Amino acid sequence: LYVYESGEPEDAWMKGMRFPLDFLWIDSDCRIIDTHPNAPIPPPNSSDRLLPTYWSIGQATYVLEVNAGTLSELGIRIGDPVSFDGFSGRGAIC
Repeated sequence: LYVYESGEPEDAWMKGMRFPLDFLWIDSDCRIIDTHPNAPIPPPNSSDRLLPTYWSIGQATYVLEVNAGTLSELGIRIGDPVSFDGFSGRGAIC
């Protein structure tokens, strides 16, 4: 979970990742505002400037990265509410 204070559209990338991810962007009202399923791992030795960047379409307060396939497996959709029960990370208030 990444906490963004800017409230602006935020990006994510896969630098150094060894397994694919799903991205969930969450707004200050604790609702999913955008997703990107199945972001692939980058090819070995990829230059940082060649790595794809994934952006939210709206103002995100958080981005949550989960294993690829989680969105589909759990039926997670844009507009769904989010709760960080049991998470004590700084700035995570959902």
